[in-house]
Amino acid sequence: MFGLSRTGNKTKLFYFLVVACAFAIFNLVLNISNINKFFTQAIFGYDSTEVREGSFNPSRRANYLLFSLSEARQVNKLVIATFDPEEQEVDFVSVNPNIYTNLAYGFGSDCLCSAFSKGDFQVDPKGIDIFYESVADTLGLPLDGYFYLDEERLEKDRLLGLKKELTGLGNLWKIFRLGNFLSEDSRTNIPLSKLFKVYQKLWQVRSDKYNYVELGPDYYQQTKDQGLDHMVLQRDQFDNFVSSVFNDPEIEKEASRVEIRNGTGKPGLATRASRLVSNLGVEVVAVDNAELDNVGKTLIIDYNSKPKTSARLAYLFDGEVVTRTPEEGKRGDIVVVVGLDYYQKLSGKDK
Repeated sequence: MFGLSRTGNKTKLFYFLVVACAFAIFNLVLNISNINKFFTQAIFGYDSTEVREGSFNPSRRANYLLFSLSEARQVNKLVIATFDPEEQEVDFVSVNPNIYTNLAYGFGSDCLCSAFSKGDFQVDPKGIDIFYESVADTLGLPLDGYFYLDEERLEKDRLLGLKKELTGLGNLWKIFRLGNFLSEDSRTNIPLSKLFKVYQKLWQVRSDKYNYVELGPDYYQQTKDQGLDHMVLQRDQFDNFVSSVFNDPEIEKEASRVEIRNGTGKPGLATRASRLVSNLGVEVVAVDNAELDNVGKTLIIDYNSKPKTSARLAYLFDGEVVTRTPEEGKRGDIVVVVGLDYYQKLSGKDK
């Protein structure tokens, strides 16, 4: 398959299995009795509870935030990496980080590039929390994790050559660099066990299936705020792009109809949540207020057995799935009741 002899293939397979077994044992040890958290803090230099643990499921669409920082702690490169399991394809989408937007956790209107530095002088939320949630809300894009990398590693040529640079038995050690063990210029919230799965998948994707797109001027527009010129995202234009590039085949097959209910009494929250849900690739059939206005944790109520969509929504909103029997008159297969936890991410307020 790779132009090698059968003996050569067997030798490489043997070494691959040896390394894979060693990796699995190492990861098992890291997860015993909170040892994982200790190593994460001591070796990675950050607490694994930042944002949330990233995820990777090779059977569904996965989107990752890649970014780099300047010496002034400003985001100078922002790339969304997305894996399409059906086409076995990886796309890198470069977004201008100088977008003017509403930052998460109540940090007001500012350049997206400044979001990370907002956490420099406080314990909670941390800079990565503010930036990660700001990107997800601004782009209306479901995210599965992040990688903070050196700026050079986010250049177009480096990303398109990722397979050659990262994969192959001779480069297997680089997964540890990607996972922060051997490098000070990288961070991620993807645990090593899932990083290894990402590595395996990158190995399987053909080199010509790595694509790079830089959003052009049509995706941005100039506006004024308090007499100052700012660049903002053309959301309708970008959402059309998302629907064509970031579609999730697994979600599309379930063809779920989703209702969004605001369970907080805070105006506009269901509308903001509906954009994220719609960009997931499901049909939003209703956006309205819930009967209760003091729901603490976001609920995903599955009425018609849509387990994959429900699980995806639960991960995105860090919510809880509840299954119910179908009710007459319900327009949606799933009802998302947005809680105060989602409001807190956006506003920084508890209530």
